[in-house]
Amino acid sequence: MFGRKMNETLGKLHFVFSFIPIFIGFYLMHQVGLLGQPRRYADIRPMLDTEAGYAIMLMNKISTHSIFLFAAAQVIFVFNLFYSMFFGEKADKNPWRANSLEWEAPSPPPHGNFERIPFVYRGPYEYSHPAAEEDYLPQTHPPIPGEEEHTGH
Repeated sequence: MFGRKMNETLGKLHFVFSFIPIFIGFYLMHQVGLLGQPRRYADIRPMLDTEAGYAIMLMNKISTHSIFLFAAAQVIFVFNLFYSMFFGEKADKNPWRANSLEWEAPSPPPHGNFERIPFVYRGPYEYSHPAAEEDYLPQTHPPIPGEEEHTGH
């Protein structure tokens, strides 16, 4: 959208600090439910007098702390987003070497997405043609020898 890549190290850090706490938090919520805690009670003190009361309270505390850690980890994402918008590495035109047409547009795209309307020679999901030198045949590249030619769209 801005023609820049986000910082990959911060992205991985954000993933770890998001995935692990959210997994722990929701797993413990599931376990607490299996122990019998109702979902929408404002006061669970009567439940604490049961055999599983201490375990329920402990899991609720750990779950709450995990979700707060997850929320705090979103600061990493927001920082990465805004930092990368202005100072991130310039993005390539097609970093994943995708064959589909949207990757033919420049980044950031001009009004109308394309500087000129592209001519399409093949569908977006035609990979590994035997006559091709590499496994990358964008829709806009002219047909290679031995490839069945389609009419343009």
